[in-house]
Amino acid sequence: MKAKFTKPDFSLEGFRKSIHGHFGDAWGPPQFTNWIDESMSWKETCYIGDWSFLPSVRYSGPDVLKLFADCSVNTMNNFEVGQSKHIIHCNKDGKIIEEGVLSRFGEDEYVAFSTMWADFYRRQGDYNVSAAEPLNLTKFQVQGPNSLFLMERVSGESLRDLKFMRFRKIQIAGHEVLILRQGMTGEIGFELQAPLEHGAEIWHTIVEAGKEFGIRQMGSRVAMINHLEANYPTHSLDYLSAIFGKDERPYLDELVESSGITFKTITVSPEAMSQATFLIGTVVR
Repeated sequence: MKAKFTKPDFSLEGFRKSIHGHFGDAWGPPQFTNWIDESMSWKETCYIGDWSFLPSVRYSGPDVLKLFADCSVNTMNNFEVGQSKHIIHCNKDGKIIEEGVLSRFGEDEYVAFSTMWADFYRRQGDYNVSAAEPLNLTKFQVQGPNSLFLMERVSGESLRDLKFMRFRKIQIAGHEVLILRQGMTGEIGFELQAPLEHGAEIWHTIVEAGKEFGIRQMGSRVAMINHLEANYPTHSLDYLSAIFGKDERPYLDELVESSGITFKTITVSPEAMSQATFLIGTVVR
């Protein structure tokens, strides 16, 4: 089974049309072998997974660090060019509302992933920061105990000097790829970013070279198991209490509008409640 790389449909209708009942087409097929086999890959061999659906936005301006310091718990001290930080965003009550990677490419040039909260914060505040349109980049994860050996094979160079949360450029299948050392499994791991139009060729080159190293392709069914085993929060679940805070109503309204969800007010009778009757797909305000 081959992976395809297109923009996923995150509208309400897009989720309804999912034939798999998981996360639509965000992670591609629900499984390539089976979920148990794929879940063992990050313990015994390695896997490649696709997070290209995550939005990536280029931020520039003298106040970028101030913006992210104000809306996250991270320190922005000693943030070097060529370094990334895993940014943890919180609301005013200290509840985690979003997280993602922020990478520094120049004095005032940054690229951030999963930035809805940061961008909302930017537009609500007085920051000298500009945000470009979302970039169409791959975000492939190669993780597991064999990932270092595999990535050295496909890149044709040693990656052992690449420090944690540092990135540089390599070549895969004749294409320039930005490689970030970032682990999700307790082992050395990598994230690969490249123009989306080269994604399929890069993916299949890694899969072919990875056969020697026992690689598995990660499907949507097992993606959240990797998060669960790593004690990592799950989007659209663990952040709900922060999103639905009283002060976050304007932010929630923006999320609802952008997703195409409509709210419907209903009245539930005491008799229906006593019989535990619920209306599936209807959100009650």
